[in-house]
Amino acid sequence: MMLRTYKSEADFGKALIVAACGPQALGHSVAEALERLYERLAERNADWTHRRVKSLYFCEVRVLHFAETMDLLAIVRARDEAFFQALMTLVVGEFIGEAG
Repeated sequence: MMLRTYKSEADFGKALIVAACGPQALGHSVAEALERLYERLAERNADWTHRRVKSLYFCEVRVLHFAETMDLLAIVRARDEAFFQALMTLVVGEFIGEAG
């Protein structure tokens, strides 16, 4: 199984934002989904702003910070532990496969 590669940190950031919004975002506007996500992110880390969430979604960032990545992954994990375990198994398996 191949891992998806991203052209930029901005593309990866958007993918994380979409994953963190999750399937509950279906049927809602982008603005509503991003607002809900912002609220969850701000609970974890007060450094998040509405603008930063929107900038990640619209691929307007040059740098995706490690702490931001970890916050987004934590939300994905909290939302769906089984999905997160499958993702980590895939990532670790691919990493080990490349190393060996």
